[in-house]
Amino acid sequence: MSDIEIATRYLETMSSRDFEMAQRLFAADAEVVAPDGTTSAAEFLQGVREWGGFDSLDLSIEDRVGTEEDGVIVSRSKRVFRWKESGEVAYEQPAEARVTVEGGRIKRVEMR
Repeated sequence: MSDIEIATRYLETMSSRDFEMAQRLFAADAEVVAPDGTTSAAEFLQGVREWGGFDSLDLSIEDRVGTEEDGVIVSRSKRVFRWKESGEVAYEQPAEARVTVEGGRIKRVEMR
């Protein structure tokens, strides 16, 4: 699998909440950099696994486009938050994930 295929597979597994597959894509010492800090990939996945979601909103990732820039896979998309009750869009925001792949495993994910 190419680096962009590995990064795309990771992003798809996260969207589908297949955390076991996501874990298999990470290197043992991988780290995730999120707006609230840096953690190990295992700790990040555990936190996402335990998170119950929003009470009144559903979140989806749309219009994802992946490119390779200076050896890093960059995925740009938008987060779309919809009211659970009506399905109407509450708001949207741009999202970016920068995925570094080394030796066929994800070494670092930086989310913006």
